[in-house]
Amino acid sequence: MDFKNVEKKFRPIPFWSWNEKLSAEETARQIDIMDKAGIVPSQNNPDVDIILSEEEFEETLAFAKRIGFSKIHVFKYSRRAGTRADKMPNQVPEPIKTKRSAELLALEAEMSRKYRESFLGQETEVLLEEPITINGEQYMIGHTKEYVKVVVPYDVNRPELA
Repeated sequence: MDFKNVEKKFRPIPFWSWNEKLSAEETARQIDIMDKAGIVPSQNNPDVDIILSEEEFEETLAFAKRIGFSKIHVFKYSRRAGTRADKMPNQVPEPIKTKRSAELLALEAEMSRKYRESFLGQETEVLLEEPITINGEQYMIGHTKEYVKVVVPYDVNRPELA
């Protein structure tokens, strides 16, 4: 297999913003532009990192549900000595961060499951990446062009899979 020149259809399309002033409406507008260009969330696996303040949490949950991200990277903010953020007032207490992380992780698990289930029963191309053994059986792990991870049986006696 040649992994040096992976076909474009197998490359995930990143979607992110480093601009904290980008509103939910502007983000949705940009996703709509991608949708109209044929780069639709249900086909191109949009994922997102979310960093938010206390006031933005409920709005963020509603927005994530509306967009239907297939993946959300959830992590709790940790104070780091010497940073501007460390000196900011009104730090969110650890129990609240833990609760919010759990809520976002639950939402992400649900959306990710629904996204992956939308491909069940479909036949599609898969970029096979590496062999793996599961319970003594040989398989290949790979990704569809929508970046859905799949595991397929692997028969070493079939040269077209080598």
